[in-house]
Amino acid sequence: MASSTNNVALMYEIYTVPAAILAAIVGILAIAWLIQSIQASFYPRRLLNLLLISYVTNFADLIFRATLYNSILDVTTTLIIISILVAVGQRVIIIANYVFIGQILGIQSSFARAINIGTLLVALISTVLASFAGVQSTNPDTIENSFRLRQIAAAIVLFLTFAFYPIWFLSKTFKDMTKQAIVLLLISSLTCLIVAIYTMIISIPQYYVATSQQLMWFYIFQLTPILIALITWVIFHPIRSLPRT
Repeated sequence: MASSTNNVALMYEIYTVPAAILAAIVGILAIAWLIQSIQASFYPRRLLNLLLISYVTNFADLIFRATLYNSILDVTTTLIIISILVAVGQRVIIIANYVFIGQILGIQSSFARAINIGTLLVALISTVLASFAGVQSTNPDTIENSFRLRQIAAAIVLFLTFAFYPIWFLSKTFKDMTKQAIVLLLISSLTCLIVAIYTMIISIPQYYVATSQQLMWFYIFQLTPILIALITWVIFHPIRSLPRT
C-alpha cells in the first residue's frame, strides 16, 4: 500500500494531455465568470469571489497535472499541492451553494448568517484534514493514519453535501427563486454530491490504490462533475439567476 500511495503522483504523466485540455476549458470559463462578475459590479461579492476561487484553484490543479511530467518537485510536495488544490476547488463550490441560499434569505437573516458561518467552518476543517492526509500519505509510517484523516474529511464533506437539501427545504427559499436559480442549485449540488460520494469511496485503502492505478475514474467522477458545475455557474451566473433586491 505504501508503494502504491507513494507512486500516485508519478502516474499523472499519462494524463497530461487531457489535463491540459481541461485546463484550457476551465481557463475560458474563469475568464467568462470574471467578465460577468465585472458586469455585475461583483454583486453579490462573497458569492462571486467564492466561485472565482474555485475556478482559479481548479485551473491551477489541472495546469499542475498537465505539467507534472516535467516537474522538478518531489513526490511529497506534489501530493501536498494536489491534495490542497482538489480539496479547495471542490469545497468552495459546496460553500457557494449554501451562500446562494443565504443571499436569497437576505444578509440580515440570522439563519443566513448561521448557514454561512457553519458551512465555512465545516469546510475549513475538512480541508485541513484532507491536507494533512496528503502530507502523511507519502510516509510509510503514517500511511494508515493518513487514510483515517482522509476518511474523516470525506465523511464531513459528504455530510455537508447531503445536508444542503434539508437546509434548502427549511429555508423556504424556493418561492423566492427564479427558475434559473433552482436549476443552478440542483445541478451544482448534485455534481458536488457525486464528487463527495466518490471521495468517500476512495478514502477506503483498497479502493484508493485501485483508482490511483486507473486515473480515468478520477477524471470521470471528480473532474467531470466539477467541470459541469463550473459550466452551470457560468451559464446561470448570479447576474441572471439572482436578481438584485
